[in-house]
Order: sequence, then structure tokens, then C-alpha cells
Amino acid sequence: MTNKKTSTWQGNAAINAGVGIFRGTVGDSHFHTHWATQITIALHDEFVVDTASASHVCQVAIIPAGTPHRLQQGHVVSIYIDPASNFTDALFLQPPARNGVAVLKKSDLHPTFLRISADSNLESILINIQQNTQRQTGADPRLAQLLMQLNDAVAEAEYTRKQLATSLGLSPSRFSHWFKEQTGIPLRSYKKWLKLRIAIEALLRGVPAADAALIGGFNDQAHFSNSFSAAFGITVSTASQAVTPH
Repeated sequence: MTNKKTSTWQGNAAINAGVGIFRGTVGDSHFHTHWATQITIALHDEFVVDTASASHVCQVAIIPAGTPHRLQQGHVVSIYIDPASNFTDALFLQPPARNGVAVLKKSDLHPTFLRISADSNLESILINIQQNTQRQTGADPRLAQLLMQLNDAVAEAEYTRKQLATSLGLSPSRFSHWFKEQTGIPLRSYKKWLKLRIAIEALLRGVPAADAALIGGFNDQAHFSNSFSAAFGITVSTASQAVTPH
């Protein structure tokens, strides 16, 4: 691996139901794992992404969900695709390999990304990504309704696997298989990611961390902080100080 230099995160962020985005300077972080597919693009020159086995110098890196990694060195845009959003392949002219970090060139990206700059409005970028890419065919239409249920209930009494299975007319075991088939991850993991995303949305609206934790359905701020650090490699306080909404 490369020798890690001390640096500070600085930038801005935006998030919606399907996509999150950070733009700014990469700072110190520890190895972390999250359930989103991460697309990181260098705004200037290149950046470095470390995995457990190697370091990669990149213009563009595709980091599959569940891959331990950390970024270092560079000014980047990182885009996080929700695991239930089936349009990842539409973001590339040539779909990347599924195993491990894929190192690409900017010319491999959908033209939408070529318009991203240090001054682009992040909300507009989110809208453009979703408008210029189409959801892959083959997704079960019941999934959208189920995801709405989960979004509505995350901060309230949670739906159990049995309740969700019953709503679709499936057995609990068949439901678990169906959900992973549709999203690529188990229901339990998706619910963890959903809680985190909703809490982050609250943070970006200026809600204090303790209140954001409750909005996201966490037991308390410590639970939220631990989940955030495991997913992003930095603390909630570091992110709150370094990242502003856009």
C-alpha cells in the first residue's frame, strides 16, 4: 500500500432516495465498508484507493458494495448508488467487472459525468444522473412498493420480515431469497443502509446528530455514530465539520 499522508476532508454533499454525492478533498479515513456501489471520479489529476490487497491510482474507480476500502489523496466526486437502484450499469459505456475495484478512465463514463465540475450544482447532478439513465428492465414491480413501505416505516415500528413477506404473499424464507435477488443484499443489510441514509439526509438539513439518529431509527447517537464510521471511515463529527450541504 501507499504511505498515507495526513489530510483533511473538505467539501459538500447532497443525497436523495437513490443517489448520494460528495464533492471535495479526500481526507484521512480508516478502512470501511458500505452497501452502496461507489463511483469516485477525480476532478483534478488522479486519486488513490486502497483495498485490503492493493493500492490503485485512478481517474475513475468503481467500488462494489461490501468492498473494504479507503480513499486517499485527491480532489474527487464520489457518487453512492443505493443498492435498490438498478441503474448502475447504465452509468457506463462499458459495464465494469463485478469482482473487486474496477479502475476506469473518464472516457468510459456516461456523458452525464463529463459535465461534472468543481462548480456544478450537486442537486442538479443528482437529477441529471437519474434522468439520463434508465432503470434496468426485469425488476419486479412489487419492489418499488416494498421500498416505499420501508422508507415510511424506518423511524417508526419496523416491519418484520414476516410482515413484509405476508404483504407480498410469500413465505418468510422465499421473501428473503426474493429480496436479495432483487437488490443484491439481504433485507437486514438494506435496512441498516436505509437508516443511515435517512439520518444523513437529516444531518444535511442541519438537524443535530442526536436528533438525526432518532429520525433514522437508531437507538441513540452512539449507535448512529458507530454505523456511520463503519460505513464511511470517518466520524459523524468530522463529517459534520468538513462537509456542507449543496
